[in-house]
Amino acid sequence: YVQTGLTVEEYNVVAKQNFVIDAFEEMETVSGSKNIIGVKPVYNSSGSLLTCYLTWKPLSTTPTARYSVIEGTPRLISATFDIVGEDVFTFQYVKGGTDDSGNQYVGSQGYTNSEYGARYKINTFTWVESSALCAAIAGGLLSDSKEPYVAGQVVLEGTPAAKLGDLVTVSIPSLEVKGAQIDGTYTVYRVSHALSPEGYRTTLDLGRIKKNEWDYIAQNLTRIAKIAYKNQA
Repeated sequence: YVQTGLTVEEYNVVAKQNFVIDAFEEMETVSGSKNIIGVKPVYNSSGSLLTCYLTWKPLSTTPTARYSVIEGTPRLISATFDIVGEDVFTFQYVKGGTDDSGNQYVGSQGYTNSEYGARYKINTFTWVESSALCAAIAGGLLSDSKEPYVAGQVVLEGTPAAKLGDLVTVSIPSLEVKGAQIDGTYTVYRVSHALSPEGYRTTLDLGRIKKNEWDYIAQNLTRIAKIAYKNQA
């Protein structure tokens, strides 16, 4: 459909610049998409940084054949596992956009859990335009959050083949978490390699990152840097 006599402003063709920390903060809010988020730096011929491309890579759904974590083999040095329950929600409430009369679309799903009690989470997605879709999304969120999950950390002999996002076969019969043996496949959320007097060691966080002192230091530094960057801008 075209109207004559209208003045059209020029398109803005200047790329919008942002700081990587801001982009990562935004992506953390959609971390349930099960993707590895990374940064790919690009340099010019003199070695100066030109730009950083953000990258997404789906987590592996096939156990890796490069290595495994099996009790009784020389590779496994130590392991700790526990139940993670702080992310359990027994009721998911989803708010959507509004209809022509200004009424907001809503939907919810819930269940009863005697162990964790009633835990509610309210989500707002303004792009959802029906209560039925709100309820469907709430059901999906509930299925991911209704039960606790097992997570752990293992220390291996130096394993350079270990990569972020690997799906690793784990079998540690001597370990039990609430009666369940540690036997199955786990996603690698963090890989750390270190040389020490004890030798070359690789630490894997399986199912969830267990924060250490460096995480808290980095978290504080990035907050300070973020404020400085925005003030400079």
